[in-house]
Amino acid sequence: TISWYKVRTVSEILVYVIWMPTVAVSLLVEPVRLYVGFQGNLQEQVRSLFLFVFLTAFPSFALAVAQIVFRSIMFTDELCPGCVLAPEISLTCVHLALLVPEFACGCVALLGENGLI
Repeated sequence: TISWYKVRTVSEILVYVIWMPTVAVSLLVEPVRLYVGFQGNLQEQVRSLFLFVFLTAFPSFALAVAQIVFRSIMFTDELCPGCVLAPEISLTCVHLALLVPEFACGCVALLGENGLI
């Protein structure tokens, strides 16, 4: 619903330059990341767990941090009113709050009894 509202109300091209690749990468990476984490956990495969930790750290966590940083710097209310919606920032913060324990649990599982050590 946030995406629908943004497409209907914001006419700034810079929003689409940042927003569309972020959505595309998230739609491609998140299902793969969750699948390899699930598979690595159930089958105790080190390769899948390593890929889960790697995909959690770099595309997912990096995109979430970039969304918060770039939005607060580039899209001020004077420059682009309505470009940053309050639910977007809230949902990104919740996403970050969930990524940190996922990364920590993945590292513990990776370095645990049947892991790399």
